[in-house]
Amino acid sequence: MPLGNSVSQQNPSSILRGITAQSSNQTDPATGILSYRGNSHALKQTSASARFLDFNSRRANGPDIDLLRPKLGHPEVMSALDARAFVGATAYFLSETQVRAIPRPEIPVPQSKTYVGYNRVSQQLSHIATTLYHVMTNKAFFDKWDEAERGAINPIEIQLAVIGDKLHVSSNFHSDKLVRALHIALNAEAPDHPKSLERASIVDKHAVRAATCLRHFRKFHDLASAKPSQLARTQTRLTQEINRGMGVPKGTEDVPANIVIRQGARALEAISRVLTEEGGKGFPSFVVHAPPRVVRGPDNALPPSVTETRHAEQNIEDDLALNAEAQYEQVISALGLSKSDAVIVPIAGKFVACAVCAEAENAMQTKGEGGVFSPDNESYRYVLHRAGDRIGHAYANEVQQLATHALNPDEKRGTERARTISENFVSAPDETMAWQAPVATAMIPNRTDSESEMLTDSQ
Repeated sequence: MPLGNSVSQQNPSSILRGITAQSSNQTDPATGILSYRGNSHALKQTSASARFLDFNSRRANGPDIDLLRPKLGHPEVMSALDARAFVGATAYFLSETQVRAIPRPEIPVPQSKTYVGYNRVSQQLSHIATTLYHVMTNKAFFDKWDEAERGAINPIEIQLAVIGDKLHVSSNFHSDKLVRALHIALNAEAPDHPKSLERASIVDKHAVRAATCLRHFRKFHDLASAKPSQLARTQTRLTQEINRGMGVPKGTEDVPANIVIRQGARALEAISRVLTEEGGKGFPSFVVHAPPRVVRGPDNALPPSVTETRHAEQNIEDDLALNAEAQYEQVISALGLSKSDAVIVPIAGKFVACAVCAEAENAMQTKGEGGVFSPDNESYRYVLHRAGDRIGHAYANEVQQLATHALNPDEKRGTERARTISENFVSAPDETMAWQAPVATAMIPNRTDSESEMLTDSQ
């Protein structure tokens, strides 16, 4: 795949062109977030100043459902659905019952992270991911979208990565809207609201999500308006912290500190360049990846209320695996690295990786298994960096296509590894990383990545 501003080859969609960069005053970005999942649309009043969409679902519509609906109730059809006939060998699917069968002890809501060293890159990626989500779902930005799009765009999750001198992004849904969302975010007025709105009660999940979006939106604008001297100060802090052993990516213990520092400093530079310089140039360093499209017919149509996608981080990881050698050559050339140097790939989003994405990323890093982040790859070496280790929820009633190329470059072996991940969740959940892994308070099932845990590095 040619590097640059493009949708991944795994999806024929093209990025919206001719985006206008017109801005209008957003007098009150705190008017509320339209948080919704799937087809939910029930309006809920949560505070005096904010209105939100609840997570109540309604019956899905669409061509797949239209094909399947006449057959519902037929014993053979229902038996096939029970057998997950609509799920292929490279996909993951759990029912509500199967999700509940995975014990997850609840813990109090953790404190916000302390971001030091390479985690400073992760922090900025989280700011961008949450801001794009904010722009795509907040009613304050409805006039920036076509009438048919208003209230109908929900990426569910957005994840970003820095690979060399490029900023990569993907979402679970609506990846074709990400470039436009970035334009809107950069041309919006900087938020003007009391900072008290950015810290809400931990009891109401809607209020927490609203407060989180506001906080990240303000920090995004700080990044977009930062002067070169501010970037230099952040790079200096990253350098000092890594030299002190703080915020050093796992898997780089044998990598010289100056190589880690160079990549971290250039990652910060890449993010800054996209946000401060490239808006009028079509974002040449902003690479968008879309989930694969799955063609369905009468024999494998999805049941009502079941969605299908591949999660955002796996879109990036699979494309990296498909183009690993070419991207490695581009990265070491751009950053002045040698062919023996490891390339660090920081990935972060609005939320922590869900249970299956965490499982897949662990498999990608397993030594001797050929994954894209395997430490014993002789030709090139990529190191995944996550700012925390907390595992998100396992989601029910969603077909998730797994990143088979990232699991192994051989199609057959990649499929086998994907099937193992899926079957473990179904038949041997105690073999998964999610088994007995703690999760934050149930009122807030999707804790954001920036508040997933408190790192213990001291200043």
